[in-house]
Amino acid sequence: MDHTLCSPPPSPPSLLLLGCKDIASDYIDEVLSIYHQLSKLTNLRPGPDTNRLLGRLVFLCCQTLDSNTVKTILDAPELQRIIPALRHLCSQAESELETHWAAKIAQAESTEDAWACLTLFPYLNNYVDLTRMELCAMGAVDPESPRSVAFIGSGPLPLTSLALLEALSPYATAGRTTSVTKVTNIDNCQAAIDASQAMCDRLAIPPTSMLFCQAEAGDLGFDLSQYDAVYLAALVGATQEQKERLIESVVSRMRLGSLLVTRSCQGLKTLLYPEFDMLTPALLERLEIGAVLHPYGAVVNSVIVARVKQRVDQR
Repeated sequence: MDHTLCSPPPSPPSLLLLGCKDIASDYIDEVLSIYHQLSKLTNLRPGPDTNRLLGRLVFLCCQTLDSNTVKTILDAPELQRIIPALRHLCSQAESELETHWAAKIAQAESTEDAWACLTLFPYLNNYVDLTRMELCAMGAVDPESPRSVAFIGSGPLPLTSLALLEALSPYATAGRTTSVTKVTNIDNCQAAIDASQAMCDRLAIPPTSMLFCQAEAGDLGFDLSQYDAVYLAALVGATQEQKERLIESVVSRMRLGSLLVTRSCQGLKTLLYPEFDMLTPALLERLEIGAVLHPYGAVVNSVIVARVKQRVDQR
């Protein structure tokens, strides 16, 4: 008997699979369209077109899709070709956005007006939620809250630093007391440092709580041993190799047992920021990875919390 004659007919393509392919195709087309429109803008300063395009891109990247669809989107050759350039555009736009808002807040007529202006920043809640998540991850690794934090790559709008002060020392941001928590904002751009300091002055942040310093992330002369925790911004180090070298330099200046908080990305959010792999031999020699969190929803960055350990060749 010819068993093929008795076999059931081949199953039609899964409707779910077809739906995933349609979703992936739509995503690819829209991301490419956004990229080409952003590329044609004369500048990336905040404005109707920039805000609309970047807002839509962030929205797309923050949607929760099944892993097969995400892989199909990210593996698309036409997207692979433009991802580095798209990330660069996003980085430029982020810098322009932060510079714009830092100046706007600094120019407020009063401290009260400055705080009211800050609440209008479109991504404020994302920073607050991300910082809350990071503090939870840090608490899981070390129950003792940090009293001194360095933020490398703080930029012109140090929202994470403000959120840290608010969470760790609630009265520090109200200008009512001197906080036991200190955050040092470090950036290689003096203009960014000046802008962030002017903004914090207008917000009446106690200067004993919020400090500022212009320095390169890899500056071996900058001592980091005084800090309980050191943050590394997502845009510090454009590639895996660059960031890994910077982390090696940073960790070499931190004290044993202190925490390194590194930001990364996962899934569609890697269209905005590069993903970073902390589990390399060189870094595992220096760091004990304590927690890795990948948020869903509107929070863009993942968080990696690691503790500085003694290297084998130094024991």
